[in-house]
Amino acid sequence: MDRFPFTLSLYAIVSRECASKYITRALESFKVLKPDEIVLCSAMGKHTEEGLPILEEVAKKFGAKVVVYKNKDDASHWEHLDNFADARNTALEACTQEFCMWFDADDVLVDGAEKAFFAIGEKVTDHDCIFAGYSVPLAGLCPVRERITRNKKFKWKYPVHEQLKPTSTEGAKAMGTHAGLILHAPLDHKGSSVTRNHRILDETIRESYLFRFYKAEEYFLSGKYDDAIRHAKCALADETLDPILRIQCHTIIGRALADPVLKREELFRAYALAPHRIEALFYIAEDYYGRRHYAEALALARSACSIPTPNIAYWTTKDAIYKWEAPDLYERCARALGDTALVSFLQEDKKKNFGDVDITLCHATARPKTFYGARWSWLAMAKQPNKIQHILGVDVDADEYGGNEKIITPNGKCVGSWNACAQQAKGKYIVQLSDDWIPPYGWDDEIRQRLPDPSKPAVLAVSDGYRTDDLLCMAICTKPTLEYLGGNLFAPEYAECSGIFSDNEFTARTKEIQVDAKDLVFKHQNPFFTQGEQDDLFKKHNAKENYAKGQEIFEKRRASNWA
Repeated sequence: MDRFPFTLSLYAIVSRECASKYITRALESFKVLKPDEIVLCSAMGKHTEEGLPILEEVAKKFGAKVVVYKNKDDASHWEHLDNFADARNTALEACTQEFCMWFDADDVLVDGAEKAFFAIGEKVTDHDCIFAGYSVPLAGLCPVRERITRNKKFKWKYPVHEQLKPTSTEGAKAMGTHAGLILHAPLDHKGSSVTRNHRILDETIRESYLFRFYKAEEYFLSGKYDDAIRHAKCALADETLDPILRIQCHTIIGRALADPVLKREELFRAYALAPHRIEALFYIAEDYYGRRHYAEALALARSACSIPTPNIAYWTTKDAIYKWEAPDLYERCARALGDTALVSFLQEDKKKNFGDVDITLCHATARPKTFYGARWSWLAMAKQPNKIQHILGVDVDADEYGGNEKIITPNGKCVGSWNACAQQAKGKYIVQLSDDWIPPYGWDDEIRQRLPDPSKPAVLAVSDGYRTDDLLCMAICTKPTLEYLGGNLFAPEYAECSGIFSDNEFTARTKEIQVDAKDLVFKHQNPFFTQGEQDDLFKKHNAKENYAKGQEIFEKRRASNWA
């Protein structure tokens, strides 16, 4: 079957930002579901007059109907909507077909998801709901959400962190899949959402334990740990607190506490409430690892890896911890302890389960305190993280690098590090990595699909999100490209100028083997573009003398035909 056996309304609420930035992408993705009707609800706070024409223009292209949600009078001046449930219900109530399917404007369907949805739809009889997994990679979550509901049988509740609930007290008959068929895929972090959620919470469900829990969660995500702990403790004092939320509150407190003993006590409380789940155990192991107590971390990581993914789907399940984070931590602990036999065993086991490593991240860094965030985000945003090798290239070793696969290249600078990592790469594909790059979700599969023959020299020419010229600031290539370039990614001479102009030479020399992929954005969070803070390393790297020396090296090598 290539469509649902029932008629379908597709509906979403759309902010001003999403009207201009996301909604077209979402509608292009969801149109494979062949909806009979599309309803878009403008939910833009005080910006409705400004943003509505943009949304209406997009709606025309897709034959969508536009309705408007207006904030209540006392919130009419807000930059954002005042109640997510009310806005979603405005869209839902405008739907006229048998079943209604919601999506967020920054969502997309995963490849082939329509086939899975159609197969489930064929089995619908007296069911009122189809559920499916909702993949949120950067949060490491894949909660199961009610996704398609029979018209008039469900309604949205709660002004923020809203939930779709049956209108009948008897509940609803449901079927579906735990597989993540829909991907939450904003192009970057929307920092304003934390402020928005706090404001809505403060104006609505102030006295309920849900208020306390969600406040704790929002404060934790924004790094305000004292406030997170305070609200989590208030939520725990309520005897009616849902057991799943109780676990989350202990976890929030444990992760937010600085004292290692108190941290572990709180996380063990969370683990004791659900010993069939590994999240709290993983965070304890991670804390030991961060404090460089590797033997204790290894024992806990091994225990976590022995616990299977729960058969019951909890919305708080950290899917990524089960799939790759816990095994990755286990391997790093073994490497930190110098247990090469265990490292080899774990790598062979991973190979049996997932196949050979085929992509190597060559990560040059001189930031032992902050490099890990980049490492985590690249693995988190990969579709197949267990097929990716990450190598650190550093001039000087540091305790913080312990457990990571690394190559030390004294005085090699970033160029020496990238070259050394590339030469030791196990992968068929090589990615030059620095601390300030953010990949799109599924970047690894994009490389595999766009460079389908890794046995030949080839370079993927992607966008950095800012530049409009043809300079490739990131080298993404097949491993045979090294031989094509004479054995290195970059000429070693560029170490003299901190790598400045090495990318110019790489771009010039690979013109004939470049595969255009400018639609694929790997965002370069360079302070020159973002206006962010420039640390001392950045200033040293971008010193004027480096640019002068880099250009001199580039011109000399070009004149000698890159010899």
